[in-house]
Amino acid sequence: MNYILEDLMIIREHREKYALNRMLQARKSLREAKDTAQKKAKDLSDFTKWRKKEENRLFEAIKRKYKKIIHLNQYNQSLDALVLEQEKLVEQLDQAEQQVKQAREEDRKAYEQYMLRHREKRKLEEHRENWLQNQKTIDQRNQENEIGELSTMRFNTARSEKTTSPTNI
Repeated sequence: MNYILEDLMIIREHREKYALNRMLQARKSLREAKDTAQKKAKDLSDFTKWRKKEENRLFEAIKRKYKKIIHLNQYNQSLDALVLEQEKLVEQLDQAEQQVKQAREEDRKAYEQYMLRHREKRKLEEHRENWLQNQKTIDQRNQENEIGELSTMRFNTARSEKTTSPTNI
C-alpha cells in the first residue's frame, strides 16, 4: 500500500538530512573558531610574558653601555616594535573572537533549522502511521464485507437450490 504523501516524505527526509549536515558543519566551524581564538589568546599571553622579559633585557643592555642618544633611540625603537607586535596580536585575537561569535550564531541558526525540519518530518511520519492504520482498518472492513457478501450469496444460492430442487417439485 503506497502512502499518498510518499513524495513529500522523501522531500522532508532530504531537507532534514541537509539541515543535519549544515548543523554538523556549523558545529565543526564553531570548534575550529574556538580553537583558533584559544591559540591566539595563548600567543598573546606568551608574547606579553616574553615582551616583559625582552624589555628588561634591552634596558639592562642599555644600562651597561654608554648612555648616548643613539642607544636610547635604538631602545625606544625596539620597544615600539614590541608594542606594535602586541597590538597586532590583540587585533588577531579580537578577529578570532568575532569569528567565534559568528560561528555561534551560525550554529544556533543551523540547530533551529534542523529542529524545524525534524519536527516537520516527524509530523508527516505520524500522519503516515495514522493513514496506514486507517487504510488497514478500511481494508479489513472491505474484506469483512466481501466475506459477508459471499456468505449471503452462498446462503441465497443454497436457498434457491432448495426451492428449485427436483424433490420439491
